[in-house]
Amino acid sequence: IDTDWAGFVGPGVANIGLDGSAASAGPNSAGPDSGQVAVPDSGTTGTWMDETDLRPTLMYLTGLKDDYASDGRVVSDLLTSPNSALSGRKMQDLGACYKQLNSSVGQFGTDTLRAATQAIESTSSGDLAYSSTVATLAGLGSSRDKKASAIKAKLEAAAFQNAAVPNANGLLNSCEDLLQQANDLTAP
Repeated sequence: IDTDWAGFVGPGVANIGLDGSAASAGPNSAGPDSGQVAVPDSGTTGTWMDETDLRPTLMYLTGLKDDYASDGRVVSDLLTSPNSALSGRKMQDLGACYKQLNSSVGQFGTDTLRAATQAIESTSSGDLAYSSTVATLAGLGSSRDKKASAIKAKLEAAAFQNAAVPNANGLLNSCEDLLQQANDLTAP
């Protein structure tokens, strides 16, 4: 249920054909691992999005606006002509990093779950590894919440108000840094 396939066609949608793995090549309930892989490790390719991205992308394509703050983003990779604030590789990278940071099945969520599991399984004296990891995870979670909220607001304004994101490089760098910090927790 964590990997969905979606099809977009119509005005404003780029004709890129199959962008990623075919449904038959993705995780499934047959085979050696019976689909028991984390989403970031599933081997799928292409534009990664989750269900929260469907609504803002459809709203953008239809020209509709409302005051609902979505956790998703407009997937500008799929658009023929994104507005000036959304266009460019840096904004696509920022949107992709945001998804890996904020989605429960993104890289951040996966790495912090793995770190928590390792900490629980630890046999360190006095549960030192567990206590240390829990404290680190709490700090990372707080940092992630702040950064994800800031990025989400900028992506929303870029999509629906054509508001430029002058600090896109800084946001992207800090997003990638948080992903790396979470990944470092799972190192042996």
